[in-house]
Amino acid sequence: KSSGTGSYIEATGGVTELYYSNAKKLDTTTTGIEVTDEVSIGTNLVHTGDTDTKLAFGTNNISLIAGGGTHFVAESDQTTHLYSGNATTLVCDVNQGATFSESVNIGASKKIYLGGSDARMQVYHTGSGGEAIVLTKEGDLKLVNQSHGADIVFKTEDSGGAVVTPLT
Repeated sequence: KSSGTGSYIEATGGVTELYYSNAKKLDTTTTGIEVTDEVSIGTNLVHTGDTDTKLAFGTNNISLIAGGGTHFVAESDQTTHLYSGNATTLVCDVNQGATFSESVNIGASKKIYLGGSDARMQVYHTGSGGEAIVLTKEGDLKLVNQSHGADIVFKTEDSGGAVVTPLT
């Protein structure tokens, strides 16, 4: 206490409470601590016993680092980067755009929805031995080639396994 203005630290029954200006800010619990408001941290929040796992706070970003490699960075320009090893695999920007630097693998029967609604357009594969499907439920389905004089070519395998072009 200071001049009778209220408790700063109270300890009862194994619980410790820390107050600031008569408002409780921190409690100890059986599993750790609970903080009522903000926590100010310098540069890093480090996992005990594993200094390779931490949250790092830069001037304009926050990074999740594990095993010595960066896995996630949120930038002040509202860009988010996901990493595999130290290579960028996905960048999400403020305009809700996403850029993948490698392949995107989607499981069997999982769909890509286009047009803002799952009712408009879907692209998916039904699974092993199944079908590859491009489905539209609104308007025309147009295949457009703008490579100046080149064709749209459909290829398939015939019953003998030979690749044929049934339609150009």
